[in-house]
Amino acid sequence: MNSKNKTTTTEKKYEVIAYEDNIVFNFTLPGDDKENQLSKEVTLVWDDTLEKFFETHTKEKPYKIHSFKNEQEKSRLNEKYWGLNNHFFL
Repeated sequence: MNSKNKTTTTEKKYEVIAYEDNIVFNFTLPGDDKENQLSKEVTLVWDDTLEKFFETHTKEKPYKIHSFKNEQEKSRLNEKYWGLNNHFFL
């Protein structure tokens, strides 16, 4: 194999971090003094570095890294699973 035929390319990585969290909504109905709660477990997308994720959350917080070959694949996953665009990423 001829060494000049070898090409080295650095591929840009497209990654997002997904994690689950429990969101709790506290509310009071009109005419009722009782405080109610509605909780929902949701999947959130962290579209920043893992280091920044650890600055905000503890290292014990479970997460999953999704890797993609290109920006289009990343966008397709976001639309398919989360129905979000980049404006809603944390």
